[in-house]
Amino acid sequence: MKKFFLLVSFLLLFFSCSNGNVFSNFDKPNTEKISWFTGQKLLDSLEENINSKMFFDFLNQTQRERILDSLDTMISIGRDANTVNSNSTSSRAALLAVELIIRSDPLVYSVIYDFTDPILTYISDANATLESVFAVFTTPIQNVAKESGCNAETQISNCFYDMFRIANYYDLAATTSRYGNYSGGDLQKYIISAVVSGIIYGTQEALDSTSGSVQELSSLIGQIYVELQQSSEQVESNIEDIFHQIKIKLGVAGADISNAYREQFWNRATILEDIAFYAGFETMAKITSDVLRRWSRVSD
Repeated sequence: MKKFFLLVSFLLLFFSCSNGNVFSNFDKPNTEKISWFTGQKLLDSLEENINSKMFFDFLNQTQRERILDSLDTMISIGRDANTVNSNSTSSRAALLAVELIIRSDPLVYSVIYDFTDPILTYISDANATLESVFAVFTTPIQNVAKESGCNAETQISNCFYDMFRIANYYDLAATTSRYGNYSGGDLQKYIISAVVSGIIYGTQEALDSTSGSVQELSSLIGQIYVELQQSSEQVESNIEDIFHQIKIKLGVAGADISNAYREQFWNRATILEDIAFYAGFETMAKITSDVLRRWSRVSD
């Protein structure tokens, strides 16, 4: 028995010094089992694992989408029921979906977190434009697009689609925002996801939702993005070039995608204010929402 404890003590000391976990091989999260959970059991399991790197190391794409489908169902049922408890559950599910997407898509994670200053710093700059902010926060996407590799389009398409879903989940959560556990970080995630994925929203709006599914649009945008980045010497991503190519490839020369892209920020500003109010960042959000409304070019 004494030898046993000495061995365990040695292993604990060894692994603690090497930043390892002596129990890691015995404590792997069962992502397949968790992916089949529903309701409260799923929410609890996600909250237990959402900050675990190991959980995302083992989570595969099929399991991820299965979990998101279950969360979508919970959000829909909760909103239809429209009670305090169901609204709380809907908001909780939506915010967990946001975290799940961010932490399981490396490119999305880079877009949201790989920057020098927070989004509010860029937006509050008097010289900030929608184009300049878009360029700053799509730098990780630009880097992937310029790299050689057959999977660049896939990575970028998935990123645009996931950013679209993040913005949409915040939109859904905002209907029950007083029940959400929001922080200043949610403002960051919401604004960036809205700015980046607004290309999809704008295209849908300009074409009156006749442009196909969100995933098809994301795939198209990913292809265009790679083509533009690999054929251009410019540093910044030109939004107007992207819109122009979308219209060419879809054969809709007369569609005003650019204006539709900008107009959406009027509604985004209102949602941002809702989230900020319950997160306790009203003053900061007021500055940001004023900028979003200015970008929208929509009058009262």
